[in-house]
Amino acid sequence: MELDEEDKELITEDELRRAVMGNKNFAPGDDVLTYQVLRLLQKVPGNPLLQLYNVCDQHGYVPAAWTITTIIPIPKPGTDKYWSIPLNSCFSKAFERVLLTRLRYRLQEKFSPHFYGFLPQRSTHHSLSELYSRLSYNNVVAFLDINFFYIANRDIILDQLVKFGVRGNLLKLINGYPSNRNHVFS
Repeated sequence: MELDEEDKELITEDELRRAVMGNKNFAPGDDVLTYQVLRLLQKVPGNPLLQLYNVCDQHGYVPAAWTITTIIPIPKPGTDKYWSIPLNSCFSKAFERVLLTRLRYRLQEKFSPHFYGFLPQRSTHHSLSELYSRLSYNNVVAFLDINFFYIANRDIILDQLVKFGVRGNLLKLINGYPSNRNHVFS
């Protein structure tokens, strides 16, 4: 099998550094390895973390241990409801950040100027500011907070990514991402 030109592009030390440094010391997943460990691995001669990520990227594969999410229920004060706090492997989170950066780069020309999700300098705050600047006295606004990730049709999303030119191992990793997740409740 011949690789796409995009599949031949190895993850660079700079990409990895930005993915790891951009994260604070959030709680790790079941492997209990923190971002501090990832930062230390980058200093080891030969950068084994970079080598590991490039092997995963080149083969379109994510290790099963990285797909485990431990869900910690935290009681909401004064109710019988809970917040669900997901804990994922920092290895996985940093790798996903590299992939997200590459995906954004490939799609940046395809995004509508009115798209605000998951883009730098295009947050909910920016969306609300634009909305507020366009409102008049007679407008009515309704806000919905819907988690589309779990209800979105993956096939439609993948077809759209293909139409936008995403292919190869990046597409393979995106395709396998939600189907290979394991949730463990603590």
